[in-house]
Amino acid sequence: MTAPERPIHERPIHERRVRLVLAGPRDGRNVGSVCRAMKTMGLRDLHIVAGDFDPSDARAAAVHAADVFDAALRPHSLPEAIADCDEAIAVSRRRGKRRKLAPMPLSHLPEHLAARGPGITALVFGTEATGLRDEEIACCTGMLSIPTHPDFPSLNLSHAAQIVTYELFRARGRHVPARYYEPVAVEQVDAALDPLLDLLAGIDFFRQAGPDDLRVFLRDVLSRAALAAPECERLRTLFHSMRGIVLHRPERQQPAGG
Repeated sequence: MTAPERPIHERPIHERRVRLVLAGPRDGRNVGSVCRAMKTMGLRDLHIVAGDFDPSDARAAAVHAADVFDAALRPHSLPEAIADCDEAIAVSRRRGKRRKLAPMPLSHLPEHLAARGPGITALVFGTEATGLRDEEIACCTGMLSIPTHPDFPSLNLSHAAQIVTYELFRARGRHVPARYYEPVAVEQVDAALDPLLDLLAGIDFFRQAGPDDLRVFLRDVLSRAALAAPECERLRTLFHSMRGIVLHRPERQQPAGG
């Protein structure tokens, strides 16, 4: 006798854990509504970074999802909130020089998560008034856009969270083969890039701008590649060896009479 099929709200989202991160929320009612949006769609992993709001407002708006709010972690910074994730996707409609070059349409999100397989994806939402700042976008490895009417494109924080979580809930019933390994976390990709950036700094590559923009670019590309741990370690070793060869090789002897 075969086991009964699990209902859709109990199925994993393609073996991938999804975390919502609220960066600097200012309205407790919005925070509570995000909790309610998450619980109705079967999600509970919430991180709230540097929020300045009334917790009683959040619990009141959450109604029966106050347990999601009470269980939410309160990291001190966005990098801390996403440190154990292998990708972090900024939810933003704004474009600009410091924004991501290839934002993902919302309709592609389920397929994207399915392709990555096991791991943790953080979906990062900005403050109600201004959204995510450039430096917060830079902390993320990708960006997601929700289609809206051009006459009034701005979405309320909790509405945006409800739309995204519903899209994930709908996708739970699809069967997509899981990746056969778990991609490395963002902090491991960052560590792998350290020797490469040290090398470039040592050969005066950064004459006008510093290494931060290049680090963000390379980290984003490598995070989207969903590196396995041995691959990430191989890159780190390669970059470390390159740095040693170029920066620490002995000076070549000058020929006699030269």
